[in-house]
Amino acid sequence: MKKNHLPRMPTPGIALPSDSSYLDLRRVFWASGVCPKDNNDAIGLAVVRTTVNVTFVQFVVNVYQQTINQIKLSMGITQITQYDIHPPENPDIEIKNPRLIGGSSQIPNVFQSGLPSTFYPTFYDINLHISENPLSHSDIPQYFVNGTVVITLKDVENDTDTITFNALRLQNLTATMSNDGINITKGPYAIDANEGIYAVKLDSKLVAGVEYKLHLSYTTVTNNGFRGFYTSHYKTAKRHLDAYTISTQFEPRYARTLFPCFDEPRFRAQFMFTVTHPKNMKAVSNMPALPSSVEGNEGEMTVTEFEPTPPIPSYTVALAIGDFESSEARFTEKGTLIQIHGRREYMRDTEMALNYAEGCLDLLQNLFHVEYPLSKLDLTGITKFTGAMENIGNVFVSEKLIFLNNRYADKSAYDNALVTIAHEFSHQWFGNIVTPIDWSQAFMSEGFATFMSYYIMNELKNDTNDLNLKFAMNPQRQGMEVDSFPTHPVEVVEKNLFEHHAIFDPIIYGKACSIFNMVRGVVGDRIFFNALQKYLEDNKNGHAHWKKLTAAIQNGVINSDLEKINFTELLEGWITTPGYPVIKVSRNGTHYTLKAEPFRLIKDGVVDSRWPLGKSWPVPIWFRRSSNLSKVEFLIMPPNAEITFNVKNETDLIFVNTENYGFYRVHYETPSLAQTTTQAIRNDTTGHLAGARLRTCLDLFPLFYAGHIDSAQFFNTLELFRKDSVTTYHAILSVEIQKMLQRIGDTPGYGDLKKYLKGFLSDLVHNGIPNSATTKFSQKILNDIECAEGKLLCKGTALQMFVEGVYKVCKGVQELVDCVIVPIADRERVYCEAAKSGKKYYDYITRHYVASQNPFEKVRLLQGIACTKDSETVETLFNTITTPNDDIHDTNRAAVFNVLFANNPSTVKKMFIAKASEIADAFPDLFGEFATTALTARDDVDEVPEFLKNNADLATKYEYIFRKLQNTNKFELRFKKDLLPTLKPTNVTVARHKKDFKSVSCGPFHVC
Repeated sequence: MKKNHLPRMPTPGIALPSDSSYLDLRRVFWASGVCPKDNNDAIGLAVVRTTVNVTFVQFVVNVYQQTINQIKLSMGITQITQYDIHPPENPDIEIKNPRLIGGSSQIPNVFQSGLPSTFYPTFYDINLHISENPLSHSDIPQYFVNGTVVITLKDVENDTDTITFNALRLQNLTATMSNDGINITKGPYAIDANEGIYAVKLDSKLVAGVEYKLHLSYTTVTNNGFRGFYTSHYKTAKRHLDAYTISTQFEPRYARTLFPCFDEPRFRAQFMFTVTHPKNMKAVSNMPALPSSVEGNEGEMTVTEFEPTPPIPSYTVALAIGDFESSEARFTEKGTLIQIHGRREYMRDTEMALNYAEGCLDLLQNLFHVEYPLSKLDLTGITKFTGAMENIGNVFVSEKLIFLNNRYADKSAYDNALVTIAHEFSHQWFGNIVTPIDWSQAFMSEGFATFMSYYIMNELKNDTNDLNLKFAMNPQRQGMEVDSFPTHPVEVVEKNLFEHHAIFDPIIYGKACSIFNMVRGVVGDRIFFNALQKYLEDNKNGHAHWKKLTAAIQNGVINSDLEKINFTELLEGWITTPGYPVIKVSRNGTHYTLKAEPFRLIKDGVVDSRWPLGKSWPVPIWFRRSSNLSKVEFLIMPPNAEITFNVKNETDLIFVNTENYGFYRVHYETPSLAQTTTQAIRNDTTGHLAGARLRTCLDLFPLFYAGHIDSAQFFNTLELFRKDSVTTYHAILSVEIQKMLQRIGDTPGYGDLKKYLKGFLSDLVHNGIPNSATTKFSQKILNDIECAEGKLLCKGTALQMFVEGVYKVCKGVQELVDCVIVPIADRERVYCEAAKSGKKYYDYITRHYVASQNPFEKVRLLQGIACTKDSETVETLFNTITTPNDDIHDTNRAAVFNVLFANNPSTVKKMFIAKASEIADAFPDLFGEFATTALTARDDVDEVPEFLKNNADLATKYEYIFRKLQNTNKFELRFKKDLLPTLKPTNVTVARHKKDFKSVSCGPFHVC
């Protein structure tokens, strides 16, 4: 880990054209202190050139010459404060649709209902008495909560006699005021019970500037889902005793289900908990427990009191009570305590997660000179939890992210743990220290946390690959995939809670991250990280808005030529409207033209009237010339403009988006230009076009699907990578080939095409680096394809692996993970084929699923069970998945449903349609995932509209889900009707060598 120096780009150099229309701006850089006078190679020069109606800024930088596999974006930890930018303390930000930027003024209601800004809560004193509910009839015991809360209210903006607050599913709600002479005459009464909005009416008006205290008492019970205050059930590994965890998941607005509050992110307050709970359970929260906590004062109960939090939004409040054991205590360089809490039997497997947590927090604390505000930052593993939640002081995670052992967790599990911990720890700054003013600004938290997670992962693993390659292959690719259809913008106000959950998608995470990285590419690391620090400093304990960020960036470029760029205008189109462009590159002799148009996979999509398409963007363009590959050139293309410029001669080529900063695709318009350009990219040995090579792989399939290139150009380009040994790009091609084969499915007449695609994938494996992670990934996809087609070789190999690596070696052992010797990457497929083979092995896997308490292996076994083809068993499993019970954790239901559907699509679709309303009532948060799986069509575009006619209530409630589903179906059917018939690789040689079905990694019984 590098420390005490700035994140930096590869060393730039200077090159000014002799053209007199350029302005030498070296003096601007010298004056700003960015470019030292005695080192012209310290930074590239900015130049301004005016062409016909187009002004653009062109930067010329000289990049280290490195090999493809050794490109490194060297980014270290920095003392950023030494670079003093002096932005205004309170930058003037004009916001066209006014939202709260600071303080407590009125903002638009995010969920079509909300709280007035009459009051601002400052302190919650919460007392909870939690005991097992003797009246519960559920499979999982409910816990009864008897609660009181005293809310201190300040900042009354206007005299009022009404206090409005949030409370949802709270019973026996009563209220009093502690201020003398003020009485409640009405309420609490519901303004909107479904949304959880209540009010009390007072006998006199409250006066601005006076502090008031509202006392509320109530009762409630825990739920069995995975939001709000809920119960998780598991059995202890050794004695198989029932054990329970009670925990919170409050984002976006479920704090109101545990205590009355002002449950919107703009309201920051202190929270103090006093919790009475069963003595055999340990309570953890955001803050440390006070030494005065009393044990056993109520027989079987314990009282745990926690220190008050700093001012935080309600959705980051955390409380968990369970059979927890704590790891060793670690301390960061700045003295922050880090610990992990989880169920006892797996605490020995938390060492790696603890190492990750310590490294992440050390790096973040050194990077941003805005101190982490608490004395500790815990990780608490919850048995039933989706992903992770960034609660300040105590990040709650799925226990699969903290229990890591080579017996049951493969490399992808370790990588996922690191990137998730980095993401959630980054939220301590982006989300907790600076909180979204409302949920329309959620991307300011999620986008930056995504950005920082990949940066941190690169640093902690000392990765030599270009950070931009990782952004392009992961968040950028995921964001583009969703944004290729009619969808929502990055800044979005949702209609309801169901839409909110659906919209937390790769647009909010991946596209937002990519936009921030695009800004980084425009201004450079120095200014970018300085601006981030200033943004955090200026808004500490305040609220996030993207125009605050652009103000910080604008102030960071004062006295440089970047000052000419209006960053608010640059980002507005990218943030406020959906979609992205494709850059069309054409050539006439030595004359190049670049223009942008919206990239869309379908032309007749179902569009939400709130988010119209057709927007044009100011587009930052990075490119290189073949005549001087070491120089990166940059320009900003105004909306609806064309950029035209000349190259030296007819052999001089340009390569667009070589650095992968740009959130757009690139299309070289004529087949000859595309072939020549791609061939040059493929043959490059300097490493300067590594990003362009990746860009070609990322754009190839989407350009064909959108109709920008025909099948001949598609196959010609694909063939250039058949023998490519640079395995970084194999993963992208492997995934896209698998998707295309899935789209082809059983459509008759395409055997040669399927053979060609599988042969190509086989060649990627053959030409890849042996035993590399990417080669293993490609091999696994090839195995999955063979198995999906029911090949006997797959079935036979998998059954052999099951018999030799599971059945024979695990006799008498209840927990399979303690004895199985099948490679981790193969286990799901092996369990699947065994379950399909007959009742004997199906029952065997089912018994071990019930017995297993390992969070990794239990899911693999369950997905194996879901592969069954027996019609009676399929129906039983379907009902188990779609009916509330304790047999399957809610967090696993959607994944298991996917497996069941994949093996029995027609049967599962019919059962889903028949039971849709019941499923929506039982699992409102999961229904969208179930529907997306069951109703994705490959043959009938009218299927979803017909379903919606018969289910009007569901159509309204899940409007966003069904609109997205209809657009996906339109594309799938367009592929079958218009694109697939053109895919005939008649002039292309198929695989030339025989490939055996292989285990992804060699098992002890030498399958490979």
